[in-house]
Amino acid sequence: MKSHTLLLSLLLNLGLISTAWAQATPIEETQNNRMKSSINAKYKGVDYDNIKWKSTADGYYQGTFDYEGRDLTTQFDNNGQWVQTSETVTMDNMPPALKNNLSDYKTSSIKSVNKIETADNSTYYDVDVTGREPMRFDKSGNPIKND
Repeated sequence: MKSHTLLLSLLLNLGLISTAWAQATPIEETQNNRMKSSINAKYKGVDYDNIKWKSTADGYYQGTFDYEGRDLTTQFDNNGQWVQTSETVTMDNMPPALKNNLSDYKTSSIKSVNKIETADNSTYYDVDVTGREPMRFDKSGNPIKND
């Protein structure tokens, strides 16, 4: 009976700790200023106050917003430095070389295609196809290893 009580107590404590850990981390003023400056430089005219922010389990701040009719998700590190921005793309607005590489798949089997732009000036596309591991392509449509 003692071992059951001890185990139950341990599980409850772990649950409380993990719940507290997952709570949204407030954005400090310095981080907020860096993020706001980066957003204003990269996405002119975006109303920073209307970006929906949340903290992620891996310590990043993620914001979603509309920019020129596109739904973007941007990510910043815990110092307020921009890491990446992603958006869902359709077959109509993806690079022709990528579209050509995906022509072997039925359109209905392609779950999503996300364009990711990173702070190191890389652009790549993550493609999720039904029944396959996710695939990654560079902006020229060449497959690249997905880390």
